[in-house]
Amino acid sequence: MDPREMTKTSLASPPPLLPEGTMINRHIAFVVESAHGHINPTLGITEKLVQRGYRVTYAVTDYFAPRVIACGAEAMLYRPMETKQALFCEMQRNKGLEFEFDSERVDFRPFAQLHQQELEDTLSQLEGLYQNDKPNLIIYDRSNLPGKFLALKWNIPAIEHCPMMIDVDNRDDYDTNLVIVSLPKLFQKNAEKLDMHFHFVGPIYNDVSVFKPWRADSSAEKTVLISATTGLLPQVEFYSIAIRAFEDLPWRIVLSIGDELDPASLGPLPTNCEINQFSSQRRILECCCLFIGQGGPASIFEALRCGVPVLLIPPSRAHDIYARRVEELGVGIRLLRPTVSATSLRDSAESLLEDRVVMKRVKQIQQAIGETNAAEKAANLIDQYIDLSGRGIRA
Repeated sequence: MDPREMTKTSLASPPPLLPEGTMINRHIAFVVESAHGHINPTLGITEKLVQRGYRVTYAVTDYFAPRVIACGAEAMLYRPMETKQALFCEMQRNKGLEFEFDSERVDFRPFAQLHQQELEDTLSQLEGLYQNDKPNLIIYDRSNLPGKFLALKWNIPAIEHCPMMIDVDNRDDYDTNLVIVSLPKLFQKNAEKLDMHFHFVGPIYNDVSVFKPWRADSSAEKTVLISATTGLLPQVEFYSIAIRAFEDLPWRIVLSIGDELDPASLGPLPTNCEINQFSSQRRILECCCLFIGQGGPASIFEALRCGVPVLLIPPSRAHDIYARRVEELGVGIRLLRPTVSATSLRDSAESLLEDRVVMKRVKQIQQAIGETNAAEKAANLIDQYIDLSGRGIRA
């Protein structure tokens, strides 16, 4: 059945085991973008909320339903229009446009119109999903603003979750009550300009076992994880350059391609390269000496959490913000995609692994972000907010 035609769609999941006497009388709805970098940081929070007796639902695509169910939440299915996909297609057709959003080379007005249509369409779907099951609190992010619009329309308390750096120059555009930022404050540029409404709890990880086991190889001299940012178009070129860069080294090269890329599109692999589609990247990073990615913040912090330096090739201006910050903090290297070759990638990787200053800085950051207890802090903030709102408890 088409999710647009449903008044409410919920995937059944076993109710969590709660202490005797616990009453589930508060309903929290997450309305964040259905993308790994937005869903995954909230799952650790959800685990804590469910343990505390909250009923948690997610407005998600069917792809992420198993992930949220594994945390004890309910999945409310909706279908976005995928406007971003259309935009990325256009960027790919216009080489280099990723860094020139204000360029006169392409008219972006049609995409702005599509984006507006998607906002209206998503809001309509959310109303259908929650009309007869209104939450006591909505947690949204800036990549799925219909969650905020629904809260305003129904006069429901709302919290903004931000898995990205805050745009300090436009900080007034964020929620004025509470913004939970799942980044370490040390990573945020100009953090001193942000007021008490912004709470940097640190990176939030979710270790629910929905992945297949992964085995380390003690015979490999080094293990390197290579992963493209999810949500973009299949990036064969990114992986192909990496394969050529390391094909003749005694290193174990793990290409984490998820399910967005057909392994056959990469052709025959050298003996030291392997595909990962279903194992946890964190498990792999625990055995790695280097992570090569594109600048997604979740992957960056997952690597640093494991004490692994990062080498980034950002595919867009949005990702370049994080790659630049990595360089500024001295925990990795940023390469510009138009100039990257197999040779330059290999040289940069070898140079990074020999840089003792970088490795020392990585260990310092690892210690700092490993002690944040971020999910617990976020759950505490939500607890306080839903009680103080005066509307968080059902009559």
